[in-house]
Amino acid sequence: MAEASSPPGPAATGPGGQRGRRRLAVVALTALAVLGNVWLLPLFFGIHLLLGSTAAVLALLLWRGWTGLAIGAAASLYTWQLWGHPWAIVIFSGELLWLSLAINRWNGPRSNDSNGQIILWDIAYWVLIGVPLVLLFYGGILHIDQANMQVAAVKQVLNGLINTSLAFIAFLVLRLTLSQRSEQLVTLRGVIVALVLSAITLPTLGLTMIASKQLQIATQNGVLDVLGSAASAVARTPLSDLGPGQNGPLQLGDVAFRRRDASGQVLSSDPALFARIDRDYRDGGRSYMHPPQLGILIPRDARPLLRKWVNGYWTYSGDFDAAGRPAPPGQASIEVQVLEPTKANVTRVQNQSTLMLSLFTAVLVIGALVSEAVGRLVVSEFRKILEPLQATGPGPAESDWTSHLIPTLSLSAVGELRALVDQINARIARVNLLTGELRQANQALAASRDELATLSLTDSLTNCLNRRALDAQLEDALRRARRSGAPLSLLCFDIDNFKAINDSHGHPIGDLVLRSVADSVRTRLRATDAFFRIGGEEFVILLPDCSEMDALLLAEQHRQLVSQAETPAPEGPLRVTISVGVSDFRPDSDSCESLLERVDRALYLAKRSGRDRVVHQ
Repeated sequence: MAEASSPPGPAATGPGGQRGRRRLAVVALTALAVLGNVWLLPLFFGIHLLLGSTAAVLALLLWRGWTGLAIGAAASLYTWQLWGHPWAIVIFSGELLWLSLAINRWNGPRSNDSNGQIILWDIAYWVLIGVPLVLLFYGGILHIDQANMQVAAVKQVLNGLINTSLAFIAFLVLRLTLSQRSEQLVTLRGVIVALVLSAITLPTLGLTMIASKQLQIATQNGVLDVLGSAASAVARTPLSDLGPGQNGPLQLGDVAFRRRDASGQVLSSDPALFARIDRDYRDGGRSYMHPPQLGILIPRDARPLLRKWVNGYWTYSGDFDAAGRPAPPGQASIEVQVLEPTKANVTRVQNQSTLMLSLFTAVLVIGALVSEAVGRLVVSEFRKILEPLQATGPGPAESDWTSHLIPTLSLSAVGELRALVDQINARIARVNLLTGELRQANQALAASRDELATLSLTDSLTNCLNRRALDAQLEDALRRARRSGAPLSLLCFDIDNFKAINDSHGHPIGDLVLRSVADSVRTRLRATDAFFRIGGEEFVILLPDCSEMDALLLAEQHRQLVSQAETPAPEGPLRVTISVGVSDFRPDSDSCESLLERVDRALYLAKRSGRDRVVHQ
């Protein structure tokens, strides 16, 4: 009845003109959908946000029917080329088919399209169908590893909700700005839902992009530090030490190297690996690489993109002089390329990404549910205000007056409406406050997790590494020394008569002494040394590439430095001495336990021999 009584607007120029504009709009939305899928928002390795479904859902809301499904299916074809498998097309098309059925068959009259129900339908799709499809296709068919499968599932849910929310907001904006007919006005409930979703969706999208970028930068900087140090070590190591020997070529943990001198001589730790890399791998592109010196090599074959990143290699190349420093341009130099498998780092990033994206998805779902609840509450309040008007004369049907803004309000209702608007503003402010508090809680949780990881390996009093870190690093150091044949030594020392210091001056002064000793020793540590406090006043220094004679010299220097340092105390400055045990690694017979036992016996002999001395065992 509203259509029959409404005057024709400027758009009513005939069926032919309307069809022409409709076709033009369909073409424009299809182009936007394709562009939204081609213009990627990269999150992590092989994980992207795609905004192409926004245009498809918008077409569904504008015209109902199956146009939106056709647009979305056509635009999603690009994901086959992007990710190397067709299953994303099925998942995205399934989402649009579900939403099309919901809008065309289950959502009631067209006036309900602007009330925000489509967001809840989308949540239902991902819970009932979308996530199981992701697990089936990615895990059961593509055999993607668990970390990548989990982050892909969470990302797909977040991606779908963001697209649907943006489409609904755009739909309301178009209705308010372009519509000329009263029956196409948006519902008050829809306006409330759109406002709350805007306050949540857009910050969530921005935070997702920022957090993913920072996580990538932190990971890649850590990899760059490792590979840069390894390349410098290869450049400054003599060729005789790099070549095959008793333990084979030099190995740097999981890092492989290839070195080319100015004369053209090439030496590689794993020639077969580099031959395979040159033949079967390609540059993965620089869109993920924030340190420009770092690169990722991924397989050339047609496997899915997620499996390529996990099976790739970090690569770093540079020109160095004989001292391992970057060579100036034009100077004869040593070209070094180092490789390291990406699997450990990529998997770790994906696990952390799953937690982060899960939080953002939860925020979006909660925001949609909260916006729906707030919209229903507002409509309920309007019903209470407008209900008396229904008894005064004929008016719109109940379903209409709860859906449209009625311009014939009595003057007595204006004050009530203003009070209701104040309530709405206060509730929206509380929702925004909740979103901010949740974001701050997430940041605090991330900071606490990082701090906990650091504290688990660090002694809080002296800032030295702890016994747990020693157990991990010593085993790795022995493995590298046994493989490369490089010398390795261990120092163990404790503070002489430390119990007497605690008994005479108190534990606070004892803590100052521990920190002073640690600071004194730290001034003489080499860049490659690792310094541990393993209990009480006992410390250990791990000395890679250090022979027995060099270790004894370093131990004597540490002993002298500590004996010369002063610790302030109320009774006057305190000076302490240390007893030092030294042991060098014997590849044929030593294990971690035997090396620690030997250096501990050396420390015991130093204390029995009168303290303040160095003993080798």
